[in-house]
Amino acid sequence: MSGLAREAGTAAKTAAQRKEAKYATLQRTHLFQPVVVESLETVEKATSSFLAELGHRITALSAFWSIVSELIHCVSKIMTEL
Repeated sequence: MSGLAREAGTAAKTAAQRKEAKYATLQRTHLFQPVVVESLETVEKATSSFLAELGHRITALSAFWSIVSELIHCVSKIMTEL
């Protein structure tokens, strides 16, 4: 059994480190987050945190735009009644 196969997540962590090294110059000007998932659905810890945060932000923005849409609808309705 290879060293990578011994512990779940090790291959994902190694792949993430390789991606970070490969795109190191990009990190100077951009936010870079390697997204790595092993074939047995093991997700690298930083990838999991990133996806969770992304999900929270998308949910928050969706809720915000839903409220904005409702407000626009209400204002339009009021304006047509005047």
